[in-house]
Amino acid sequence: TKLKKPKNRLPLQEEQTERTSALTVRLFLKEFCVEFLNGAYNPLMRYAKSCIIGGSHSSAIDASHYLWAMRFFMEFNRNYKFQIKFV
Repeated sequence: TKLKKPKNRLPLQEEQTERTSALTVRLFLKEFCVEFLNGAYNPLMRYAKSCIIGGSHSSAIDASHYLWAMRFFMEFNRNYKFQIKFV
């Protein structure tokens, strides 16, 4: 017979739910991302990278936020209207 595993030992089951925001919120966020990519992305990423590499008060959390932001905005750039100048 097969032994039962205790519930606290079972592997976690991932539930992926896609949330849809109101149209006005989505349009605002889209416009924000476009403006951010056009005006601030490259200088901000350059500065953040120099701070993390330079080690001036940086931590693993800072590096994690840097990588998250890079991933998010690059994925947005790919799915919106790819522009190589933001890579």
